[in-house]
Amino acid sequence: MRRSERHRSVLWHYVLFLITGGLFGAVWAYLMNRDIQTVEPAHFPNLKKLGAMMLAAFALYLGLFFHLLSHLVAVREQIRGGSFEGAVWDPVTFTIAMSVALFLMGSWFYCLLSAAQFVRRAGVPLPGNVVLFLLLLVYGISLPLVQARLNRALANDA
Repeated sequence: MRRSERHRSVLWHYVLFLITGGLFGAVWAYLMNRDIQTVEPAHFPNLKKLGAMMLAAFALYLGLFFHLLSHLVAVREQIRGGSFEGAVWDPVTFTIAMSVALFLMGSWFYCLLSAAQFVRRAGVPLPGNVVLFLLLLVYGISLPLVQARLNRALANDA
């Protein structure tokens, strides 16, 4: 294994996570795995493909979100004008948006678990996967936890 020169700031990344409303969390989990690949190239063979799929899914999700938002604005105007006819939600678009959101969350968690697996193999203690999942749901707390332990594991690897 080669030593990784990357030592990511836990505080800075967590601030970015909070500022972006959690959106940076998926990028952060991806970056952790990319850092691991510098010392263990076979760690996550399809990481670039997953990253590209996540980026495309996020773009699709934003498009669907803004489509639904514009639909709701139009419905609100119809209700104010007293001429409301039809549905408040477009069920097909909503279902697709929810499916894409679930894919993004699943990919995010998969990347986090992959990094956690590496940290555990390096002999650095880390809570179990269920605890990491629950901490991810609570303001993404598992991200700085795994990053701090990853920094330690990569430093120990030298």
